[in-house]
Amino acid sequence: MSVIFPTNRNRVILLDVHNLMYRTHYANATMTSDSGFHTSAMHGVLMIVARHRIKYPDAELVFLWDGPEHTVTGVRSWRYKAFPDYKVGRTPDAAAKEQRALVHKQMRPLFTLLHYAGHLQYRVPGVEADDLAGIIVVNMHEEFDILIDTNDKDYYQLFAYPGVQIAKKGGGTLGVKWFQSEYHMSPKFWTWYRAFVGDTSDSIPGVRGIGPARATKIMRAGAAYRGSWNMQTSRVQKVVPENKWGDVMLYESLSRIVVDKNDPRLGAERDTLVEQLRTRSTRPNPQPKKFLRLAAKYNLATVIQVRRTIVEVD
Repeated sequence: MSVIFPTNRNRVILLDVHNLMYRTHYANATMTSDSGFHTSAMHGVLMIVARHRIKYPDAELVFLWDGPEHTVTGVRSWRYKAFPDYKVGRTPDAAAKEQRALVHKQMRPLFTLLHYAGHLQYRVPGVEADDLAGIIVVNMHEEFDILIDTNDKDYYQLFAYPGVQIAKKGGGTLGVKWFQSEYHMSPKFWTWYRAFVGDTSDSIPGVRGIGPARATKIMRAGAAYRGSWNMQTSRVQKVVPENKWGDVMLYESLSRIVVDKNDPRLGAERDTLVEQLRTRSTRPNPQPKKFLRLAAKYNLATVIQVRRTIVEVD
């Protein structure tokens, strides 16, 4: 089996950094340094790191970032190329755009702080964090317990791989038994469910007239699968016109996380992905003094207090 990165630990924690930054920013959006620089997201993510390292001292923490535009293709990710309306609804007004800008300004210093703390980070041009997570999960779930910290529901499909759990906000974890009890279906049908119902956070419209209850019945019957409209059961054909089936297949593909680094959906970006998975698979050496100086620059007093927990040591 190909392991993406070497580790002698028995648990891997994958952190969806963008997701966590926005979540923690809105929880304390007024937090700033003495100079007025907003620090809520930086502070929030670093405190999450501290909590994980206290609870799971044997874990390898891996930070996954949504990549910037690919330098050659200009693509933010294959999803934007396949569906130009992808995530267009996330900044509906000036106030929301302003808050997003405040988060984005914190990304570079947070990346640097995590680097000084000695943590492994992946930020691959043209590739989103959930696809990085999918590739890591498929390569490592048989040898390691994997915990994912995110509140993005797209990750629920990864419950299909034994041992995968998702951190629950406020403490505890979610697993496949919780998912089956909550949604009454196998996680392997989650992407089809999302295709039928839609996903407002990603601006995926879904199928008109199909709500959660109806979609759940279809999924429980195992009635949807990849292939032409003529290959679908009568249950699916009754609710989706033939001329709309292509849209459903597109929505399902957008929701489906990449689990193979050679997935053709990645297009030209997969060469960059393969190269970075090979060259960035080793944790950087921790630099505690630089971490402390940068944390002090942003007046991250609580982070400074727990810095010995945040900074990586073997």
